[in-house]
Amino acid sequence: MNIEVKQRASSDAEKALASQFAARAGTGEPDWLEQRRRADFARLEKLGLPTRKVEAWHYTDLRRRLPDAYPAADRSAAQSLCMDMGHDPFKVLPGIRLVFVNGHFRSDLSLHGQSEEGLSIETFHDAVRRDDPALRRQLGSAIRDEDPTIASINGAFAEDGFIVRIAAGARIRQPIHIMLVNKADEPMSVHTRHLVIAEEGAHATILETHGGEGDYQATCVIEFLVGDRAEIDHVKLQHESLEATHLALLAAHLGAGACLRTFALSPGAALARNQVEVRFDGPGGTLDANGALLLRGTQHSDATLFVDHAVADCASRQVYKTVLDDSARGVFQGQVLVRPHAQRTDGRQSSRALLLSPKAEMDSKPQLEIYADDVQCAHGSTAGELDPELMFYLRARGIPPRQAQALLIQAFIADAMDHVRNEDVLAILHGMGERWLAEEEV
Repeated sequence: MNIEVKQRASSDAEKALASQFAARAGTGEPDWLEQRRRADFARLEKLGLPTRKVEAWHYTDLRRRLPDAYPAADRSAAQSLCMDMGHDPFKVLPGIRLVFVNGHFRSDLSLHGQSEEGLSIETFHDAVRRDDPALRRQLGSAIRDEDPTIASINGAFAEDGFIVRIAAGARIRQPIHIMLVNKADEPMSVHTRHLVIAEEGAHATILETHGGEGDYQATCVIEFLVGDRAEIDHVKLQHESLEATHLALLAAHLGAGACLRTFALSPGAALARNQVEVRFDGPGGTLDANGALLLRGTQHSDATLFVDHAVADCASRQVYKTVLDDSARGVFQGQVLVRPHAQRTDGRQSSRALLLSPKAEMDSKPQLEIYADDVQCAHGSTAGELDPELMFYLRARGIPPRQAQALLIQAFIADAMDHVRNEDVLAILHGMGERWLAEEEV
């Protein structure tokens, strides 16, 4: 993957980031974390914000689309903001809810639920100040160096988030829901950092929702260290303000026989990039990485995935569905790397786009890079309009045009959604899709 070395004048956003980083003082963080922050920012300064010349960002010119960098949200103000939790789509579900307002934890809005054996949850803000040697080793261990933009910005500025540890053999019955909500009366930036450690044989469900009001820039990094024969189900709902910028990275390492199932529904933000990077560290691992992008207006949403089959006998699936209307633009980049010793790999990816407007644009780049000879790998990409024959079939049975269109769109995205195993969560996601379609009819 090509990286552009910056040899040009700094943009206004790069200058603002440099000024904000230089102004940081008195954080009370341990030396090792401060050193990492300086290294992250030095790397960001050297490379600069990526342009079209950087292969991994060819369809999302971040330097052009991010003309300025907003100041960080104030911690004390975030603690006093009055927030309405009624918009939380997962509020009806039992479980543990961790609420972050403008990037900072709010214990008064959170629901810790019943304590479950083998589960430990701590805020990032508190955990790093304990100076735990194990946390030093684990934090950042799943992040690749090849595409460092989001990780570097987040690493330099993130102040809060959560650290979840699930003990060996523990089965966490209730979903663990992290809710990140932003309220920007003035332009601001928020940066959160999360780490989930599932030890051998552990099972858990993580729900992650992003929403907000106003003009803000958000970065979010979540790492999953999934031990041997552990299973994690992860569902992300990104319905940010339509003025917002959302830059997110999910990085994971999977042990022998481990399973990670992740699904992202993304109907929000003016500019969004959801980046997924997964490496198999032990044989017999399984990855399901799926998503649905629902875009209209001038929204731009980028789903970029990298799956590293570093060992034998592992399987990965990627299914992404994108629906675009008006002048929206969608991006799918999926790369599967099969290393020489990763025999008997089964890797498959599919990107399908539905264009509801002649002005909409979809850029799709599925990639297979294979260095082993005993593999089953496939990829496919399609983009097109609604099938006129199916529309005619529904119209002939008395279904009005808009309702017929909605039924076909629901069926189109269902293939990606239906990988979610929790039926209650799946019903809520389908409801979110239906609400997006209802707005489309207005």
